[in-house]
Amino acid sequence: MANINCLVKMNLRKLVNYFLIVGLLCLVLGIFTTLVVPKIIESKITEQTRLINNSETFVKWKIPDLPIFIRYFFYNVTNPDEVINGKSPVFHEVGPIVYQERRIKEIDAIDVENDTVTFRQSITYTYRPELSNITEEDVVTAINIPLVGISKQGLSNSLAAGILRDAVHEYMDFHPGEVKIFIRRQIKELLYQGYYDGLLEDLAKLAGSDIFPNHTFAIYIGKNGTFSIPLTIDAGVQNFQNFGKVIEVDGKSAMTEWDDVYCNLVNGSDGSLFPPFVTKNRVIRIFSEDACRSIFMTFQKEIDYYGVKTYRFHLPPEIWASGDSYPDNMCFCEQKNKCNRSGLMDIAPCTKGAPIFASLPHFLYGDQDLRDKSGLLMPSVEQDETYLDIEPVTGLLVAAMKRFQVNVDLFPNKKVKGFRKVPEMVFPVLWGEEFFVSSKERADMLDVKLLKPLKFISTIRWFCFIFGSIFIFLASVCLLIHWNRTQKVEKQAPVKITYINKTLDSK
Repeated sequence: MANINCLVKMNLRKLVNYFLIVGLLCLVLGIFTTLVVPKIIESKITEQTRLINNSETFVKWKIPDLPIFIRYFFYNVTNPDEVINGKSPVFHEVGPIVYQERRIKEIDAIDVENDTVTFRQSITYTYRPELSNITEEDVVTAINIPLVGISKQGLSNSLAAGILRDAVHEYMDFHPGEVKIFIRRQIKELLYQGYYDGLLEDLAKLAGSDIFPNHTFAIYIGKNGTFSIPLTIDAGVQNFQNFGKVIEVDGKSAMTEWDDVYCNLVNGSDGSLFPPFVTKNRVIRIFSEDACRSIFMTFQKEIDYYGVKTYRFHLPPEIWASGDSYPDNMCFCEQKNKCNRSGLMDIAPCTKGAPIFASLPHFLYGDQDLRDKSGLLMPSVEQDETYLDIEPVTGLLVAAMKRFQVNVDLFPNKKVKGFRKVPEMVFPVLWGEEFFVSSKERADMLDVKLLKPLKFISTIRWFCFIFGSIFIFLASVCLLIHWNRTQKVEKQAPVKITYINKTLDSK
């Protein structure tokens, strides 16, 4: 019986030691994967979010291999003569016509000391007929944007405005029927190719300088295959949180188009690079070269792409709010007491003074009267908003959708022929969407290289904590059993009494 008890004690001691050692090892490994491994992963990720010449990140940024498309829908005017006489326009939406983009960045300078890269970007648009419903040769009736701009310049009573009006009327008299408020042009002429305008040439001679190159106008004249103004961005080597941040635009640290320091600030990235570790409460700031201003995006919802979780950030309604209702937009007003209506963004400072308003398609987030006067369909947030889908750990763009609408500020002008009866309204010309969506292969690559290892490490961490706790619990149980048995053995052990007989010798 004594041998059995001894054997039980030895086995319990071994079990206690075994469970205790394994449990502690599991807990140590769990703590290691909680405190140390994330730091290692963070370091590896930040190494990839920096622009170092000839690195993989640099090469992919310089010449993106993503399929980027842009498609346009035109508002074809079906009753131009009625509009000239004061009636509301009737539009027939035609499209889309689709182009594929090829983006190439030309590096002007790499400043290692200041951790910046200066570059210019060229975007080439290639017509994709198989993806389009209309062709480049199709003709639409559109408003004459240069003529509307000239009419605006001739509104005042100044001497210069009077000379301008006289020049326009003289040209109209010598070229009857050529100058019209509404023109019929091919899609390619209106978009990128352009068309010659004799009035622009005459006005250029009067002004002593060209208004448009070769007296040719298109909505995106000079945008196809030409390089943009230089941008200087943060390379992210010294501080990954500044990765992609725009530092200078054309050598200037602030814009000059607006009459306010706040509105002239250059904030955020160019929309292609973002720092990692994105949270839902982050405000994504982007400098928009097209609008000559900075904008911001806020978190909207989570989106899943082939198993990859992303955060969707969108342009909130505040971006489009009138300065009268949203004070932060007050400095973008043409005059302090004359702000645009909600839903419009004045980009005249970026278009040589042309009366152009940007908006979201169908005047999403805009005042109701914009739709009432144009007769456009009710907008849909799902189909008309702009958004970015960002993988939060790496900051990589998984999908992007930039939606926009080009509008002209039309108003009657009794001093210019043809404009005396036109309705006062914001006249839509076209709307479009520029987008890319990651392929399943790219999503799978991101999943395999990063997300699955992160999930595996997270599983290991919880496995270690759970099993470590279980083993330590078992060690405690075994120790308690061992202690109880020891106590019982001590109580049940026979007490051995030794009697000592002493013999007293009597003498």
